[in-house]
Order: sequence, then C-alpha cells, then structure tokens
Amino acid sequence: MKRVLCAMLGVCVAVAAYAQDTEKTESKQDKKPEVKPKADDAKALEIFKKADAATKRVKSVKYKASSSASGAAVSRVPQMTGTVIMVGEDPSGFDKYYIDFKGEMPDGSKLEGTTGSDADEYFLLDPAKKTAYVDIDPSVAGRIGQAARVLIFREFSHPSPFGDEVNGDKRELKGSKKIGDEDCHHLYVVYSGGQGEADWYISKKDFLPRRVDRVLRGGGTLIVTITDLKIAPKLDPGIFKVKVPEGWTKTDEPAQ
Repeated sequence: MKRVLCAMLGVCVAVAAYAQDTEKTESKQDKKPEVKPKADDAKALEIFKKADAATKRVKSVKYKASSSASGAAVSRVPQMTGTVIMVGEDPSGFDKYYIDFKGEMPDGSKLEGTTGSDADEYFLLDPAKKTAYVDIDPSVAGRIGQAARVLIFREFSHPSPFGDEVNGDKRELKGSKKIGDEDCHHLYVVYSGGQGEADWYISKKDFLPRRVDRVLRGGGTLIVTITDLKIAPKLDPGIFKVKVPEGWTKTDEPAQ
C-alpha cells in the first residue's frame, strides 16, 4: 500500500493524491535498454531500504517536533512546535496519538492546545476557549487539530514506511547533515507517478528519520524536524484518553 504523502495544514491542506498506475504493453523492439543506477542512486536506495526496515520495527514513539515553511508555502503553512506520542499500526498512519502543541498561523493568530485519539474518540483541548471538543469523528478537532497533525511522522506507524521512496523514480545521496545531535544522511527522492519530491534526513546511527522537506503542489516547501526521539517510551496508559479540565465546556461540535 502506498503511503499517502500529505501535510495537514489547517484550512490550507496540501494533499499529494496518488495516481493510478497504468500498464503498458510494449513490443520488444520498443523497450528501452535497461539503465543501471548511478553509484549515488544505489547508495541512496540502500539507505532508504535500511530506513524502511528500521522504521517498520517501531511500535511506539515519542519525540519533539517543529514545522516551518519556505518559498510560497510561507503564506499558507502554520509554524508549529510540540511533543508527539504515537502508538500502533494503521494504514492511515496511526492508531493512537497525542500532540501537545503551540504555533502560529500565517495571519499571525496563535495556536495552542492538545489533540489526540485513543482510536475510538478524537479530541482537541483549546485553553483559549476553555473548551474540549470530543467526538468519534476526527473532524471535531477542526483546523487547529489539522494544523497540529502536521507534526506527525506517519512513517513511524505505517506498514511500509519508506516504500514510496524505495520505489521512487529517482533517488540521490546528497551528503550529510547534522539534525539536532544526529549525524544524518541527506537523501533526495522524486516520487513515481509525478507525486512530488522530498529531501529526507536519515540518522546514520539508527536509520530512523529526523527531518523531511516536502515540496508542495501549491509551491514552496514544508519542513518537519524531530529531536529527542524515544522508541518504545514508558507511557501513562491513559494518555490517549481525553481529560476535560474542571470548569471547561465539552462539546461534540467541530472546533472553529
């Protein structure tokens, strides 16, 4: 299954929709000769395969994350920081998650709160309005919850974390870069079917991702970076359950 490449960006969601693969019937004389990959492409492919295997083993994770934008995306993408906890495997990207976040929309409005799900209910706690938005429909978290979910690295819970990169049209090892305290491989990929491109930063130590720069269809780049990565952290069993503070309003209406 292909991983959906999307960044949840509040009211301005940049979605990369996958195109259907088409089959071609070529005569023998029409087939192009096989082209061997360049040395740097072979190295990049090997690293992406190791990243896929390493990330696939992750069942729960906790990390600090930040998102930013460059180019044309600056006017559309909120800047976010937060702590993310994820547990479980699900084709959509996660079963249970918790995000404690702060941020700012391009218009200057501030965002702060907590959003999450225990796989049954979704919630957003908005301290500015002292309101808890809770429902079985994920849309209850509204644009604020969508903006916060941009901090989620779906690769950590997807059954094929780097399958799209392994099967991309082009891969290149561009060098090394330090992300936080981690020495990382800097990899570039062009996805198959015209589904965009990205730069990945994969730790040389554990082959887990630390940053991704995705080129958005509307122009510009979304950058998500993670630090303080902890695999299989000790968690409060109730962390994914909504806890409505005393004196707050609880509603199942979507947050605005």
